[in-house]
Amino acid sequence: MSQTKRPTGHLQVKTDKNGRGRSFWAFWRDRNDEKGGRRLGPAHIRDSGRRTARGAVVWRAGHGPKPSPEHLTPKEAQSCLETILEELRTAAEIEHLVEHNLQQAVEGWLAERKGERGLKRSTIAGYEDMFERLFRDLGANTQLRSLADGRLRGYFADFKAYRVLSETKARQALAEGKNVQQLTIERCFERSSRKRSMRACDRCHKEAWSSLCACQGVSDTTLTT
Repeated sequence: MSQTKRPTGHLQVKTDKNGRGRSFWAFWRDRNDEKGGRRLGPAHIRDSGRRTARGAVVWRAGHGPKPSPEHLTPKEAQSCLETILEELRTAAEIEHLVEHNLQQAVEGWLAERKGERGLKRSTIAGYEDMFERLFRDLGANTQLRSLADGRLRGYFADFKAYRVLSETKARQALAEGKNVQQLTIERCFERSSRKRSMRACDRCHKEAWSSLCACQGVSDTTLTT
């Protein structure tokens, strides 16, 4: 993605075309440095007597109650501007996200968490197991824009936690009355290498430089919920 900036903006008080009043206007530049602006509403203001470093008037709220609900004080106008900028930032984030597929977004999120929080190996493994379920159920190459319909909320509504168990621990868990299921997961996962990416087959545990092991990476994994 090309280099972009955070949206910025400022307020101006301008005399209305009929010359009878003044209004607040918001002006901004979005992440692509494109300009925008619009009228916010009539201004309920008075001159404070102070000036900015550039000589502009510092406005205060006008005396008495506002003439109408549509009139804005300086604080209200500033709040409107901040809402506009926040909407621009959100739109920029969404635009950035929809350029990626599910796997790219997940890997970027996990890499960020590793760098910021120094996650434990067990925590990372738990995240990776969860993401593998996402990829299996929804498709690793699914474009994020196609998930904007809210289906993820329904997917996670009944999302059950599980962890991988050895055969011995699985038998022990069954004996204790716990819910144990045996699932077949078709995948190979990547492990970082100094020079290139090495893939480890989840079934035979042999490492290979090819995208799939000869056994097709089919794993019989025992899980518990």
